[in-house]
Amino acid sequence: MRSVERFLTALNTSTRVLVSLFLLSSVIVIFYQVFTRYILGFSEAWTEEYARYASVWITFLGIGLVARTREHIRLDFLDYILGPKGRYFILFLETAASLVFYGILGYQGAKILQATNRQIAPGLQVSLSLVYVAIPVGCLIFLVFALEYFFRKGE
Repeated sequence: MRSVERFLTALNTSTRVLVSLFLLSSVIVIFYQVFTRYILGFSEAWTEEYARYASVWITFLGIGLVARTREHIRLDFLDYILGPKGRYFILFLETAASLVFYGILGYQGAKILQATNRQIAPGLQVSLSLVYVAIPVGCLIFLVFALEYFFRKGE
């Protein structure tokens, strides 16, 4: 059990670091774009692309992070009305619906990778599959952390 906890902690930490790096680099790139456009009078195409693709990664990695602590947007008024067994049943329904949704989303995201493997982003000159791989990766992280939360609360 200790190795599972260490794995989950390492996954959480590495995901937070990646989100932080994407956010920091996106802010730097956007600042660079504003500086070059309004001060120097030119703009580079890759800066807007990078900011957009970093936002995709931040979003999909972030869904996994919030699943670990159950901080995603949800209606929680039933938690206050129902007793412990009712809350556990609602948690079960939430988890089941989320697993189905993010399982389908991750599967469809993985199917997109085949189509985007040969497409190149015009500004960054990288494969678009590097962008779209964020979908199955983020969904997989979500599934891991949603199951962890469910089993931790079920104890």
